[in-house]
Amino acid sequence: EGGGGMYNNNLMLGNATTAVDVTVDADPVVQRNHIYGNWKHCIHVHKQGKGKYMHNHLAHAIQGICVSDSRAEPQPEFEKNMIFSCTEAGIMVTDAGQGVFRRNLLTRNFPAQVVVKTMYSSPHFEANEVFDASIGFLLEHEAE
Repeated sequence: EGGGGMYNNNLMLGNATTAVDVTVDADPVVQRNHIYGNWKHCIHVHKQGKGKYMHNHLAHAIQGICVSDSRAEPQPEFEKNMIFSCTEAGIMVTDAGQGVFRRNLLTRNFPAQVVVKTMYSSPHFEANEVFDASIGFLLEHEAE
């Protein structure tokens, strides 16, 4: 909670649930990390977490990035990350999740590269490369 700091050039492998879990006003800078083989998420930003996430390689998880309940300002920013080989989504935005996603490369995430759920989620996607999956962007409205 409320943490920050810089996390650069780390190798994070095989964590039980999440490699980077950002919550309650935490505002880290996470860059140039290799994050692979985590059970649920490589990066999970929730409960109004923030931060900047750049130049990371994220792979072999259920979701590469999950953003939920993130109505904080400034919004979390994800830029120039490579996200691949995830089994549910490269990026999942749900439960009023927000965030800015720029110039990320998403490939081989099945069934969808990006999933946005609930009517209150409002992410911003700009200039991302999205290819080689069944679905590029899956937008699901979930009733309250």
